[in-house]
Amino acid sequence: DEAGAIDGSKNEEQITDACGIAWGATLLQMVSDITPSNVLMVVGKGLTSAQQAWPALVLEIFTQLNIPSHIF
Repeated sequence: DEAGAIDGSKNEEQITDACGIAWGATLLQMVSDITPSNVLMVVGKGLTSAQQAWPALVLEIFTQLNIPSHIF
């Protein structure tokens, strides 16, 4: 619901995770009642050999920062 996202009536939540070989993310739109959230996007990608050597914290930050490039 693009209108709900724009006017703020339906907030969006981004959930990300990274492991030693890949990263992934889900973009959810919250709903006003207790029904499950609407899934707007699911994205993921494997890591290069160099990226696989990064510490876990760096991978998690990379995942958070990398998501906007896959939205549009």
